Amino acid sequence: MGNVDLTLSLRPIKLAFLVEPSDKDAVRTSIEISSCLWGGVFNPIVPVFPRKPRNWEWPISPYWKSRNIVDGYLDAYDPDFVVPVGICSKRSWYFSHRRLLQMEDLLPVLDEDFGAGYGISIFEILSFIYEEEFKFKRAEPLHMVFPIIGRQHSLFLQAFFGTLPLDVDDIISQKFDTKIGIQRPNVAVKEFHKYLALDFLFPRRISTWKIRAERHDNFRGGQCVLVLDASNTLDVIDYWNLRAIGWNVVPVPIQVRGQQELRDIVEEFIEENYYPLRNSPNVYHMTTVLRSRNVSENLVREFTESLFLTAPVDNHKGKYALQFWQPRIWDNWARESDGVECCNLMVETRELEVTSSSDDYMSVRTVDPPMIFRHVFSGKPRFANDIGIRNYGYEVDPAAEVFPEGGRELAHSIGAIAPEEWRIGAGGLVYLSRGPNERVLLRLPRSEPVFISWLKQHGWDVKLSSAGRIAKQMLKQVHGIWGVSFLARPRLITLLGKMANGKTLLKRTVQAEVHRIVNEESFGPDAESFLQALTEQNIIRLGLQMQCPVCQQHSWRPLDALDYTITCERCLNAFAVPTHTPDDLKWAYRAHGTFGLPKSSYGVYAVLLTLRFFSRVLRGATTPIMSFTAHRKRQILEADLGIFYQHGMLVVCPINS
Repeated sequence: MGNVDLTLSLRPIKLAFLVEPSDKDAVRTSIEISSCLWGGVFNPIVPVFPRKPRNWEWPISPYWKSRNIVDGYLDAYDPDFVVPVGICSKRSWYFSHRRLLQMEDLLPVLDEDFGAGYGISIFEILSFIYEEEFKFKRAEPLHMVFPIIGRQHSLFLQAFFGTLPLDVDDIISQKFDTKIGIQRPNVAVKEFHKYLALDFLFPRRISTWKIRAERHDNFRGGQCVLVLDASNTLDVIDYWNLRAIGWNVVPVPIQVRGQQELRDIVEEFIEENYYPLRNSPNVYHMTTVLRSRNVSENLVREFTESLFLTAPVDNHKGKYALQFWQPRIWDNWARESDGVECCNLMVETRELEVTSSSDDYMSVRTVDPPMIFRHVFSGKPRFANDIGIRNYGYEVDPAAEVFPEGGRELAHSIGAIAPEEWRIGAGGLVYLSRGPNERVLLRLPRSEPVFISWLKQHGWDVKLSSAGRIAKQMLKQVHGIWGVSFLARPRLITLLGKMANGKTLLKRTVQAEVHRIVNEESFGPDAESFLQALTEQNIIRLGLQMQCPVCQQHSWRPLDALDYTITCERCLNAFAVPTHTPDDLKWAYRAHGTFGLPKSSYGVYAVLLTLRFFSRVLRGATTPIMSFTAHRKRQILEADLGIFYQHGMLVVCPINS
């Protein structure tokens, strides 16, 4: 039995739309669908190019092709579903572990329920907002705005405010305009900045209701002023995708860059984000001023030079940093340096402690969105629960705590009864719930089957080596990864090495060495307790060392094999134990089981101590596999330890843009 900590984190369903940038109607449709769904602002619009444009990447690399860009975006955002739109919907797509959806499946059902096919619809969000915010008079009023957008620069304004299909907007007008007081002003690009204040709610902001974005801490990533061309479709897509990654973005269209009101907003934004880092007070956080692909460097410099900012502290260079290339979201190696690792979406988290064995299913209830219509059942995923697992004390096999991305085979390896309800993404286990209060059945996943399934998914035939089997047995002998900490003493490893291969050490020698071990520790057990722990865990055993009077050979007998008469193992002579002179008896210790093997138990000590370093010293989540060999065609892979490791600091990023 083992104690398992389960963490269930509620979040919305994540989609990724595949569009050709030349297909403006497809881009607009993607924005409309996202504006209809809870969490839609975090759904990326993935550009699909017939041919990569020249101004796409800096520095220019010949190795990136159109399909590589698509796969890179999907790896970055890790969507639950992929939706081809417009021209892209007529093409054939295959993604090994991502399901494809048709756009028609996502539209809200315009009947008496008004639920979404997938996800949670804007009708559900507005009903919840009315009950929570508008049913009673607020001390600080909110302004609900559904703007009327003209044709000029319409795509940019729709990306800024969000936009809805006409039939959906008509029903909202009938049901909510009077109840909530929705305003419908005509808005042009020269006026959009008036609605940047946080007390204005429009469809895009409504889609983020109750959602927190958590991202890896980054020095500059997250706070951005984007100078873009509001008439360029690719610039609008990049603007949308930067927000979808979790950045706070203040857009500055070059068409209105000279407006003083907009400059005032940018100045305030930069000043607010200039502050010392908590752990490095001499280093200040700065805002990134970013140039879009279709804006010249001179225009960006001209705009920043027009800003009136207070002087930076001491000798700091400035309060913002100019960046003339787009963050490389599609490039796995560049995401961290560019600060565009995708945020985690969080709404509510529930932590549970359960007791489980390897054969038992754990049963928990989902964490549900507060706004969900409980009478609506579409039979399709409506929200997601990210599930984290930390295991403590299981003695046989380590539990899987980190899960690589994978398909159905990997879902089977975690003991999923219905694999279609599960997804294993970049963040680990995801349960796609079809309704509220669903029961989640999950068997505690073991690390070895998960790792082997992942390798098989990539074409490798895997087999544990003899050293790997020894490592598993030693892990069992010390009662799991927690017990490996007992071995993290260099003198103890040296002591066990002296007793390897059947060698014995006299009692007084072992006792003296144990005193040296405990004396090296400021806080630790005394020598007697330490020696007791060594024997109780069957790392060493006490016995009697004797010499046969006939063949003169020495032998060692454990306590459970002692008798008044002993038979020599070599000459088979029976002789009496000299009980008449007990002071002459030579008590000795010998390493037991896997600890008695030669060559530091064939390197197993190093393997287990490495595992302990990642799992207990760094306190990370791990999914290990002990020493193994793998074959794929003519390739041979040998490893002493394979490990998936997860550790990182997240910071809450408020959604203000």
